[in-house]
Parts: sequence; structure tokens; C-alpha cells
Amino acid sequence: MFQGPAGESLFNVFFRWGLCKRVEARNTEVALRLLAEAGLAEKAYDLADNLSYGQQKLLSITCCLAAGADLLLLDEPVAGIAPAMIDKILSIHP
Repeated sequence: MFQGPAGESLFNVFFRWGLCKRVEARNTEVALRLLAEAGLAEKAYDLADNLSYGQQKLLSITCCLAAGADLLLLDEPVAGIAPAMIDKILSIHP
């Protein structure tokens, strides 16, 4: 999903800043799309600490999906979550 670590190299930061900007723009686009799919688009610029517990769980799963893993192993992903939020969490797919 997210593109490589272009900004993690000082050489790239100083001498290939255009590449860093493009990678950052692409990663932002992917992140906003994933948040929209999870129903968290309106919270995109809120601190995670200000989200409800269910929204924080949803955000955590969305972050895992952003990594592009082939398999996610989740231990009780909906424990302690309100029933309305459970449906939203269980409906997420890559």
C-alpha cells in the first residue's frame, strides 16, 4: 500500500526532495482513502486520543491494512466495543 521510505534517507531529503514530496503525497492519498473506507474520513486530522474507543480500534485495524500485510492475526478485535461499531469493524476489508 504505502510506498517506500524515500524520506528516511538524508540524501533523499536534501537532494531528492521532489521524490520525498511525491511519496508523501501518495501515502497521504492512500491513508485518506483507507480512512474513508473505514468511515473515519471526518476524523482524519483529529488526534487518535480524541477518538472513541471503538474508533481507536477501527483506526488500529486501518493502520494494519495500510501496511499491506497478506495476513492479519487479531486477538479479540471487537472486545469491549459497542454493537454498532462492531458491524463497522467487521465490515472492513483490504
